[in-house]
Amino acid sequence: MVSLSPLLGCASQYRVEVFLLQRVDNNDDPLPAPQMRFIGVLEGITKIVWTRRLRDFSEAEIDLDFNEASPECCRMFDILANSVRVAQIRIWRDDVQVWEGEVMQTIETTGTTVKSINARDMIQRLDDTVNHFDLNYVDTPVTDIAFDIIERNLLDPLYLDPLDDTLILGQIVVEAVTDPDDTISYRPGAKIATVRELLRILGQSYGLDFTCINRSIRLQRRRTTQDQTYARLDTQHLIGEADARSNGNEAATRGWATTQLEDATQPKVGEVDPNWPGITQNFGVTGSRYGRIDILNRVQDNRADAGDVLSSAKRAQWGRNPPPSEILLPTTAQLAPSAPLTMPELVPGMRIDFFAEDGLCRPIRQGMRLLGVEVTWTPSGANTNDGEDVAVELSTLSDVTGVEP
Repeated sequence: MVSLSPLLGCASQYRVEVFLLQRVDNNDDPLPAPQMRFIGVLEGITKIVWTRRLRDFSEAEIDLDFNEASPECCRMFDILANSVRVAQIRIWRDDVQVWEGEVMQTIETTGTTVKSINARDMIQRLDDTVNHFDLNYVDTPVTDIAFDIIERNLLDPLYLDPLDDTLILGQIVVEAVTDPDDTISYRPGAKIATVRELLRILGQSYGLDFTCINRSIRLQRRRTTQDQTYARLDTQHLIGEADARSNGNEAATRGWATTQLEDATQPKVGEVDPNWPGITQNFGVTGSRYGRIDILNRVQDNRADAGDVLSSAKRAQWGRNPPPSEILLPTTAQLAPSAPLTMPELVPGMRIDFFAEDGLCRPIRQGMRLLGVEVTWTPSGANTNDGEDVAVELSTLSDVTGVEP
């Protein structure tokens, strides 16, 4: 549906709150449940950059200058430096929270009063967690599979005390899916991989999208041209120039998928390998104007059947025929305050229609998929380029096209 929300607008101020996520008491004994303790608000900010990413963790970078600042500034920074991977920050745009994550690094430079803080969102914690469970899902919505993998690993009493020690589970949003194509079988067995890598496999092979807004991980299916648009943008909603790119590097006319391992070789005479040569399927078109362009997915599921592999082959070719058109908005091209989207609505994976004609030999009028957001804010007086810049990256929204051989 088309957004009827207020416009993006201009930020008048940003605020960064600092918390400590307490997992143990003063005696270093685990608490029954983790607790978030408010520490204070950062002062001396000269620049904030925060992002949202699809199928990846997002980051925030905060620059500070403590020149002539109060002793409280150094005390707060000292707490952060002594509490990396414990300290949490929340970024507010006026009265709306737009980002939350865990402090990963603090940096001070000798001879200056300049300092910086790097933080990542909750997807990072999925990258810090190695799955050891046997995974066996049959005819299950892909979003439910993703949630179950996260839940089992974040409630594992063998390695967590307290359980869900980063307060993630209660804020996960799982999209209910109804399309049969989003109900899959995924049986990799005792797959040893990080939870984020498993989600990326589900994304690449089965169309799972995931992102994080504030502390909430969103698990959703990939959008297609059949989905309704959330907003329509055109060049009047941009500041600066956008790049319209036809990207042949991402083209494919046929998707292939196989259970054969990348380093597998044919057994020698007299030897037997039950996994050789594996199951291989393909899906696409023959005789297209682009010629033969193949793309290969390796299905990491030792119990996959022919139908599972065919589904992966279809998704490997998703959005690649015709070659995708991409709208890239670099740092010199930003969303204007008149854009019909608010910050909470800029969720990676969503559909946004874009219309661009002025000055283009090949006008673009099509549905796009939001891949990422990068926001930069500089307070008044800190720099000649003060204010807020909102850059987004969009890619073609498309479906699977082709036939089985």
